[in-house]
Amino acid sequence: MYQSENANRTEGLRTYSAEQMRQVANDLLPFFDFVRLVDPEICQVVHLPQENRDPEPCYALWNRSRKCRNCTSRMALEQGKRLAKFEMMNRKIYYVISAPVLVECPDGKTKRWVIELVIENSGRFSNGVLEEGALIENIIASEHELYEDSLTKAYNRRYFDERLFCVQDGKVREMVFIAADLKDFKKINDTYGHSTGDYVLAQAVRLMKKTVRAGDSIIRMGGDEFLIVLNNCNQDAAKRIIDNIRKAFKDDLVYDREKGLYATVNFGISYREHFNGEEALIRSMYEESDRNMYLDKKNSDL
Repeated sequence: MYQSENANRTEGLRTYSAEQMRQVANDLLPFFDFVRLVDPEICQVVHLPQENRDPEPCYALWNRSRKCRNCTSRMALEQGKRLAKFEMMNRKIYYVISAPVLVECPDGKTKRWVIELVIENSGRFSNGVLEEGALIENIIASEHELYEDSLTKAYNRRYFDERLFCVQDGKVREMVFIAADLKDFKKINDTYGHSTGDYVLAQAVRLMKKTVRAGDSIIRMGGDEFLIVLNNCNQDAAKRIIDNIRKAFKDDLVYDREKGLYATVNFGISYREHFNGEEALIRSMYEESDRNMYLDKKNSDL
């Protein structure tokens, strides 16, 4: 079952007034390319009172249309400590430091935000050992390793645990979770060997990716169990996607051509009309989809 290993922590964090926070940012600005406050929970840049600026998503700084897959600021906020990472923009490498802070606003409410300090790295790194191009390639590769399952190229469990599958912009939306489990996969492995089993897993993900939209997520939760996350999707559309996956498996996931055997899959759906990205809701949807998948498995065995 799904459990979150992170908890929001505030102990030991310094509390600033809004004016003090503004002064801190101004004092740091000469030493960094960008200094800004962000609210990682909704992926928004924070504009303090008296700053008449339009709302903007924090990921827009990196020329992205959706949130960063490795949001260090959100992790820093959850862990209550300073974290850092490298980011890339226009073929340049930037070093990003994220430090959680508490800010007391004029209305008396205390907000948990993160101050981001961004500085451009030079063209070389580690005493010139890595050239700029090699460093960029290494950063891209390490980011893939963090969130990609090496065998199937689906997203991995860490991607799910860090909630990177949902857009956290403060808006509610329709959401569908589909739990998917390959039927009799152990039997395939035992009868035909692990190389055939690996082929079935990788081909299953390839076919599922072809069936869903670019903004959806295929996550390998473990073994032969997957979670398909459909953003802004209703139940009817989800059922059509399931039907298309079943057909794709029948047509293109044959593992014994002599006997005409192809891989099949059991599905379980969980749907919410008003999805807001909250931890408890995610856990509830995942558990519900998992239960429905086992009901489908039980019924298909009758």
